[in-house]
Amino acid sequence: MLKHITLFCLLLSTSLFVLAQEETYEQEIFDFRTEHNEGFLSNDKSPLSEEHKEYFEMLGGHPYFPIDVAYKVVADLKLTPQEKPFALKTSTDRLPIYIKYGIASFELKGETYELTILRSEDIEKMEGYEDYLFLAFTDLTSGEETYGGGRYIDLRRPKTDEGKIVIDFNKAYQPYCAYSDTYSCPIPPKENFLNTRIEAGIKHLDIEEKAAAFYTSTEASVANPVPTPTGWATISTDLFSFTFPENWEYRHVAMTGSKFLVSSLAESESDVFAENMNYLTQDISGMDMDLEAYTKLSVSQIETYFENAKLISSERMDIEGRVFQKVIYLGDQGGIPLKYMQYYWLEGDTAHILTFTSHQDSYDRYKPIMYKMMDSFQLK
Repeated sequence: MLKHITLFCLLLSTSLFVLAQEETYEQEIFDFRTEHNEGFLSNDKSPLSEEHKEYFEMLGGHPYFPIDVAYKVVADLKLTPQEKPFALKTSTDRLPIYIKYGIASFELKGETYELTILRSEDIEKMEGYEDYLFLAFTDLTSGEETYGGGRYIDLRRPKTDEGKIVIDFNKAYQPYCAYSDTYSCPIPPKENFLNTRIEAGIKHLDIEEKAAAFYTSTEASVANPVPTPTGWATISTDLFSFTFPENWEYRHVAMTGSKFLVSSLAESESDVFAENMNYLTQDISGMDMDLEAYTKLSVSQIETYFENAKLISSERMDIEGRVFQKVIYLGDQGGIPLKYMQYYWLEGDTAHILTFTSHQDSYDRYKPIMYKMMDSFQLK
């Protein structure tokens, strides 16, 4: 069965930066995920091959559970200074030496749980990791929505002696073994199984399986008609709000400048492309640029960024005092012929880009949904 793939426009992605604003918890997690995802593209020690990096960027990075502050817990920390070093089991024959640092106990949704926190003297000798602590765990999502080998959270030794430590499951990530079996990864201790669903942090991305299915697909098969929305939902965050079909998937996208991605359901088993809308911001401070100049620059990059690029239209819109540029164009990504509609508008030193992406054969059928979503978008 072919995989249902979501590609979205990362135009100008190399120069996008997060909108300067008061730091919020949601923004903190966005920033964490952005840095984590970009490390897979720029780090020479990335577990991804060049082909997989291209696919990873098309996906917009890892999939995640929605940000939920309830999964940021303040745990009671009981230190275990008398513990002796031990060999921690890994996915291979390698046996790194760790020491039990302490036991963290916390409440989550009315239940009490405990986790063992480890430290490594070898890691502590590395510059910048002198206070590093390691937490590996499994839960009821392991092997389902998340990697079967568990997830990790990086911690630091508390700076005070209050007997507390913060554990933020929204920052949970998967080990390199999730991407390739050539790596050796610590296995979470048995006592670190949480008999609950930790619906926070990273979801599993089997890059080898998904990329193989994508690159062996020679064409996208599109069925009729477009699935009718079962209803409409509204997302409202500290940054924006908009309406979308409630049977579509909404998720945060942690790539530089990206805020979210909302994508359609598969129309059939052979449907390999998910129509989608995403929102990006770009810092244009110091560029002395108005909307006309910004549009001209963006269009010129479209023509060089995409294969078979063709500008369809570019027009200034003024709807109830909201001035923006609407640009429609064609372009191929990963061998799939796509059609894009973008709204550009400027506010101060920030450019905003709202994009709807569709398979060329499906564009007209998705127009009613597309316009309803894009025209409902509002910044806070």
